[in-house]
Amino acid sequence: MGARLDSTPWGRLAEIARSPRETPRRRLQAERELLSRLDSLTVGERIALARRATGRVLERLLSDRDARVVRAARGNPRAPASLRSESGPDSGGDGT
Repeated sequence: MGARLDSTPWGRLAEIARSPRETPRRRLQAERELLSRLDSLTVGERIALARRATGRVLERLLSDRDARVVRAARGNPRAPASLRSESGPDSGGDGT
């Protein structure tokens, strides 16, 4: 059994969750830990995570309360094509 992930920084958890070198079980553990921490992350951290999130974490970030997080999640290449933003994650989105 691998090491516990409850004290692992969120950025490292995101790396584990998307790494093909990790076992599926460990990737799932990392994703679950990220999900449990989403509410405690700052907006900036959620934006950064949205750009590289996988699976259920990405799904949850696509419905985040902050439009900037949703915009970043829609720019994630792992987002469903129907939800990906036309102009990418760096667009202002404010019509200017």
